[in-house]
Amino acid sequence: MRWINKDKLLSSLHAPPSFLLLLYKVVRNLAYAVWNLALALWYGSWWYLTAGVYHALLGAIRTSAAASQRRGGDGLRVMTAAGILLPCLAVVEAGTVVLSIHERIADIRSLIPLIVSAAFTFYKLIYAIITLARRRRDRSASDATLRYAALADASMAMLTLERTMVASLDADGASSQFYVTMTGSLGMAVFLVIAASGVRILLLRRQYAQKTETKEPL
Repeated sequence: MRWINKDKLLSSLHAPPSFLLLLYKVVRNLAYAVWNLALALWYGSWWYLTAGVYHALLGAIRTSAAASQRRGGDGLRVMTAAGILLPCLAVVEAGTVVLSIHERIADIRSLIPLIVSAAFTFYKLIYAIITLARRRRDRSASDATLRYAALADASMAMLTLERTMVASLDADGASSQFYVTMTGSLGMAVFLVIAASGVRILLLRRQYAQKTETKEPL
């Protein structure tokens, strides 16, 4: 059959359909959010409820940025949403840490959530490092959004892992001074990372908007 292009047929067999690729990204971005929400329901934990909503919102931002990139859009709307959302999430994270220290709450004392949370966290840290290194040369707005959203995502996951480790391994749990010191210092660092990521996205959004305006024909 001469009208079939052999090269296009082979490339289509090796490349996954756009819908399946987008579905994979949705599942990947929301898996940790679902895990935290499941822990919140099982243990009645407001911390894991907050973490689940946090990662769900970031997963939605990352999925929207990936979809905009695949459609060939400029990604400015997603950048605006991410730039506004991240500082708000940083304030929520800081408030959650303060309440956790003040009330001395550490919800879980089990190794199973610790192992699963550690696996998710290490994956997110490795993915964030790879994303920062690989996408540093990219200049699109969607790439910048994905880069800083991955950083904020991994930072919150690391904080959640720290709380789970203290609650599971330390004999005194949330009553120890070690818990207060670690949670307070790491919580402040995560707050700064998340807030700075949002501010950086807004500054980059302004630069990308100016570049888009200069490219438009008069």
